[in-house]
Amino acid sequence: MRLVITLICILAVVSVSAGPLEESGVKGGLAVVIGSDDTELIKNLGKNEKFLVQVLDTDSAKIKELRETIRNNGNYGRVSAVVFDGKTLPYTENLVNLIVVKDAKSELGNEEIKRVLAPRGVALGSALGKSFIKPVPSDIDEWTHFLYDSKNNAVSHDKQVHTPKRLQWDSGPKWSRHHDHMSSISGVVSANGRLFSIIDEGPRSSIQLPADWQVVARDAFNGKLLWKRAIPEWHSRLWPAKAGPAQLPRRIVAVGDKVYVTLGLHAPVTMLDAATGRTLKTFDATERTEELLVSGNQLIVSAHASEPPKGDWRLDTVRCWVESSRANRSRPWQWESEDPKRIIVVNISTGKVLWSNDTTLAPLTLGADTNHVVYFNGEMVVCLARSSGKELWSTEQESPTVFAVRAAPNLVIYGDVVLFSAGPGTVNSMSLKDGSELWSAPHSSSGHQSSYDLLVADGLVWSTK
Repeated sequence: MRLVITLICILAVVSVSAGPLEESGVKGGLAVVIGSDDTELIKNLGKNEKFLVQVLDTDSAKIKELRETIRNNGNYGRVSAVVFDGKTLPYTENLVNLIVVKDAKSELGNEEIKRVLAPRGVALGSALGKSFIKPVPSDIDEWTHFLYDSKNNAVSHDKQVHTPKRLQWDSGPKWSRHHDHMSSISGVVSANGRLFSIIDEGPRSSIQLPADWQVVARDAFNGKLLWKRAIPEWHSRLWPAKAGPAQLPRRIVAVGDKVYVTLGLHAPVTMLDAATGRTLKTFDATERTEELLVSGNQLIVSAHASEPPKGDWRLDTVRCWVESSRANRSRPWQWESEDPKRIIVVNISTGKVLWSNDTTLAPLTLGADTNHVVYFNGEMVVCLARSSGKELWSTEQESPTVFAVRAAPNLVIYGDVVLFSAGPGTVNSMSLKDGSELWSAPHSSSGHQSSYDLLVADGLVWSTK
């Protein structure tokens, strides 16, 4: 997407004795050095695998010499050197995380440097005159949960999104593992200029070969790989096409500089450092988590109340639609109203469980705002006090008690209103205060073999047909 940004420079107070990385606080991404004389700086930057480094100079002889030095240091590829005209940086807008200007004769203007810097990007160096950080535009947004945030209204507030005009960046894998089987991507979220995904990086040559599930972190503005964390056990790669499971995208949340994820199919929630992937905390009480939300300083999860059913999926035929139908409507994979769950609310700072409730809980219906936790139990929409777990109200809904594995009902909290639909048929609007019905309307079926859409934009309720 083309980003058109009005910039305000922020003067950074920087220690002249610290190295550029320490000065900048940038922990990974694309780094650019203007001027090729400081080979020690270039060497040190090249040692950090979280950075892709490019050196620019107007002197072709110096660049030729530097390239030989880079090869001798064993960093060629991750570090490169390029001749440029001294006035125009060879990058698209909002791409570079760190610029270090070492060429005292540089003719680069600040506006050109600001053009290529990504939001939160830093430019520094004595030759620059004064260092600055590129601010984050007020009209750019993040996508922290599968359905945008903990209230499940899948509508971004980003005002810069527009019709795509060019490619910002591209990364592998270019192909999923197999069209007729489990999706190679289980979830994607973004926060603080980083993009996080759960992806199967197993061999594309055959779906019969073992899976290689990873949590992958990339810079959101240039795609630079920042880190990976392995997931030893995940859903079967042989799972049929278009058969979900609908809950898997709810296994990863990114808020600020933290990532919350289950590093296994039945694992508890682990909190990772978003910049490095390092484990910060594991919430042991959330074992067997199926879905997770983060709101304020609380982790809100839906977990299996007892040992989950372990269906050993085996193919009966190579006909994917026959297999998909079998998966969506057969035990132990389908969801039923008797499926026991446990809602657990945890203080993120202390790891202490604030409260837990055993209940039944339909996929993708757990939602939370500042004061409420709302969900559908297969028969009723239930609202709990977020502070205590005490039931505030419940309303009966006309809905099936069995859902296809690929699909799920939808529940959205919007202001003081709760919207709910179990699928094609009816969408109900109710008061968040007491559950009283406000209105109801027809609700159409959604996209091909997918969960049902329900969202609010510009004060209107939308669904697809």
